[in-house]
Amino acid sequence: MERNILKEYLGSRKKEVVTMMMDLYNQDRILEIHIASEKRIAAEEAKKEGMKEGMKEGMKAANREAEKEKTAAIERLLRSGKLSIEEIAEYQAVSVERVRKIEAGMLQEA
Repeated sequence: MERNILKEYLGSRKKEVVTMMMDLYNQDRILEIHIASEKRIAAEEAKKEGMKEGMKEGMKAANREAEKEKTAAIERLLRSGKLSIEEIAEYQAVSVERVRKIEAGMLQEA
């Protein structure tokens, strides 16, 4: 076989060859754009999910901190001896049982 065997054939169909090559290029480019778009959408969704999870964990941490603060306040009230267990429970919006457990924990620590 000689070199450039297709040269004459492709030369006679230059317009058709150029059109085919442009179509192939455009299809590849469209695919690249689509893939990039899908990656961007996936990243945005992952970011939203991460933010939602972070908010949930932040709320849990805030609730734990609030519970620690409430426990500390109950301990201070118990140490003061000025209020009954029932009054402390009422003022701190907790059960009498919880106040008693905190008091028992304080006694064990002492």
